[in-house]
Amino acid sequence: MISTISQKDSLHVIYCCRACRLKKKAQHEANKLKLYGLEQEHSKFNLSFILDIQESRCLKTVFLFIERMMTAIEQSRQLVFAKLDGTLTDVSEPLSAKVERISKFGTSKIIC
Repeated sequence: MISTISQKDSLHVIYCCRACRLKKKAQHEANKLKLYGLEQEHSKFNLSFILDIQESRCLKTVFLFIERMMTAIEQSRQLVFAKLDGTLTDVSEPLSAKVERISKFGTSKIIC
């Protein structure tokens, strides 16, 4: 015996299928939003990582600059003390020119 589906039951099946399709579409859109959010988070992480690397490089150059300044100050101090003690034997260049040359080396710009 062949059973026929009533009109009420066929509408029920149609609505269930439509609901299932809409649910799948909604899930697909939700997955796209999640993916977009993850991509944004990933790009922010990469950008912050790159900025951290650049910051550490700049810190290294700042430390290098400070080290060069300290070296220049020490050389100038030794030169002045040598002049005061009378142990400075190289008189080919005036003392002020030597100190100026040393200070230019110590304060030359270092680019990050």
